Amino acid sequence: MEQTIAEFQKSATEKVIAKLREYRGRTYADIRVYYLANISDNSYAPTKKGITVAPDMLDELAKMVEGLKAAAAENGDGHMDQEGEITD
Repeated sequence: MEQTIAEFQKSATEKVIAKLREYRGRTYADIRVYYLANISDNSYAPTKKGITVAPDMLDELAKMVEGLKAAAAENGDGHMDQEGEITD
């Protein structure tokens, strides 16, 4: 079982993709950077850059991300759009 939940373009040749994956009979959440592996068919391959956690750790991960967003906004390192997303 592998299910892509969300993705966004990080750069012209990289994407960040969030997936649910199964490994040895257990489900995990995986957020990983993928690179453009083949231009002709626009296929991406995973890098080592990422994190894999059990689903019961997602609330803690979400708290960390919210803390990072708040700190970045407070430091003026990014701008928040109307949805609360940090933009350049």
